[in-house]
Amino acid sequence: LEVRILRKRPDNLLLFIFRRSALRDLIERRPVRALLRTAAYPATTDLDAVLDELGSRLTEGSFPHEIGLFLGYPLKDVAAFMGLASIPFACQGPWKIYGNP
Repeated sequence: LEVRILRKRPDNLLLFIFRRSALRDLIERRPVRALLRTAAYPATTDLDAVLDELGSRLTEGSFPHEIGLFLGYPLKDVAAFMGLASIPFACQGPWKIYGNP
């Protein structure tokens, strides 16, 4: 496991704990790369560059909904939540589930 600081504030840190090989495999998948490109991420499979971009977005104050991909949410749910796929949601709690759960 690796730990990376995604955001640092005077009173807290936002840590991301991950398996490098699993996350690299994820961002190398064509549909994931396409969603990240649509979200204006750099056109690269360099994991550190992608995580740098995610950290920058978190630091800027906006909430990058594509973080769901990095946390293991299904691609269809992240894409639909971001308005990039027309899939009606099937149920809602803290996160909406789209299509067939």
